[in-house]
Amino acid sequence: MEERIEERIELYCRIYEQILQRVSKANPENAKEVALEIFDEVAKDLRKEQAIKQSDENNRMEKPATKRQREALHKFGVNKVPENLSMREA
Repeated sequence: MEERIEERIELYCRIYEQILQRVSKANPENAKEVALEIFDEVAKDLRKEQAIKQSDENNRMEKPATKRQREALHKFGVNKVPENLSMREA
């Protein structure tokens, strides 16, 4: 968990530095303010992408269990596998 946080901080710092470098060339007097505004938008986009990815994964796991999952359950001794069993439950 701590490592993931450090990686996230490193990513955000690199993004901010890249934005600041690019903005400094075009608008050096307001570079920090402009870079911060752009960074806020980029961070929102990253969070949105992550939320969509997580939502897609959750939706995928709610689909019906696959044939292979059902077969594995039978091998493990489960005799009655419900028809509406999800991939997550299997």
